[in-house]
Order: sequence, then C-alpha cells, then structure tokens
Amino acid sequence: MMDIVNADALASAGLMLPLRVGFDGEILDNVGSCLIVVDPNRELADDAVAIIGAAVTSSLNQTAGASPEVRLFAARVRDDDAKPEGTFSSLRLCAAMLETHGPECFPANEDGKISFARLMIDVTASEIRAFLSREEARSEEIQYGHEGPR
Repeated sequence: MMDIVNADALASAGLMLPLRVGFDGEILDNVGSCLIVVDPNRELADDAVAIIGAAVTSSLNQTAGASPEVRLFAARVRDDDAKPEGTFSSLRLCAAMLETHGPECFPANEDGKISFARLMIDVTASEIRAFLSREEARSEEIQYGHEGPR
C-alpha cells in the first residue's frame, strides 16, 4: 500500500504542515486553510471537540513527518492576526493542547523524570482545568442557587 500521508502528498493537495486546531473545531493548515471541522453540528462538548482536534492534528502531523518542535508550534499558533479570546472555550482548547503536546514534545527521561519545561506545561494545564472547574461550579451556583437545579 502506498504511503499517502506525507508532507509532499499533503502539499500537492494544497495543505501545508503543520496542521493545527483553530476555533470551533476547525483543523487548519499552516496558512489557515480549513481542512475539516470536528463536530460541525455542535453536538459534542467543547472539551471533547478540543481533544479530538488535538488528537487528529497531532496524529496527522506526526504521520506526515512534522518534527515534535513543529507540532508544538502548531499547537500554540492560530491565525497570525488572532488575539487571545480569554473565553472558557479557548482555555479548554489551550489545556487540551498542553496535555496532548507537552508529553509528546518533552517526554520523561529513562528514569521517569521530566524537564522544567514539561513541569511548567503540566502545571499550567492543571491550573487551567482547576480554574474552569471552579468557575463552572460558581456559574451553576449562581444560576441554580445553593440547592441545585429546580
């Protein structure tokens, strides 16, 4: 079977590596062209869409030959003119990208120890998740009161 998932094949199809996750489940190439949209009908939770998008881009970038550094760059970069949104959805996406690409780009050594960069990535993802959980619980408390849903 011919290997069709490589950088040259993707380039001949008009897609440039590295692929990355955009907003609302878009999977974009390096110049911002949309390849596919994860969950176009918006039926999945935002966390699930972010995780699926990160998994798809990571797998395709790795299979097509993008280096770990290029894959990390793809995980961090969106459109050139994009500004941070500061929304729960964008924070979920950031946490998912850190959790997906951190261990891949900064694996533990043979003794199971991780670098300071990996530690910072892991701590940042954990803090984002903790913040989101706290804010979502607070939002539910405000919405439903202390008694829960009515």
